[in-house]
Amino acid sequence: MRPRVKYSHELFTEICDRRASGETFSAICRSDESRYPTRRSITIWAKIDEVNAAMYQDAEVAFEESLFDSALDIARTPQEGIETVQRGENTETRTGDMLGHRKLQVDTIFKMLAIKNEKYRSNVNVNHGGQSGNPIGMLIAQVNGTAILPVPDEEPDGE
Repeated sequence: MRPRVKYSHELFTEICDRRASGETFSAICRSDESRYPTRRSITIWAKIDEVNAAMYQDAEVAFEESLFDSALDIARTPQEGIETVQRGENTETRTGDMLGHRKLQVDTIFKMLAIKNEKYRSNVNVNHGGQSGNPIGMLIAQVNGTAILPVPDEEPDGE
């Protein structure tokens, strides 16, 4: 069983600094189980006061930015690797960029970021169904003459 780690503001600050630099809480907690608390304890410590809550939130924002940067680095940096293909009794070996592996890494990072923060989501809002105020419905209403159009402020001259 893991030993219980006593809270200290210095330790919590160190954990937040490591998180902000891009380390996962799992990696931090595993790095020295006698020194670092569990992931659950970190969450509890973040709620101790407003200072801890703000520090934790700042670390999370920096972590997201670090992951975003990592995804760009992965996408831009070829990774040389060896691919082995077995065809019956023959084995074929190819070397080259491990594009599929890099794509999986980048996709995983962006999917995780999208779960954590709306700004990383790639949702496209195509509002054309039965929702009120959709542009297609408004156009049809105008063509059919059932749209409520704005009334001009003044009467036109000459009437």
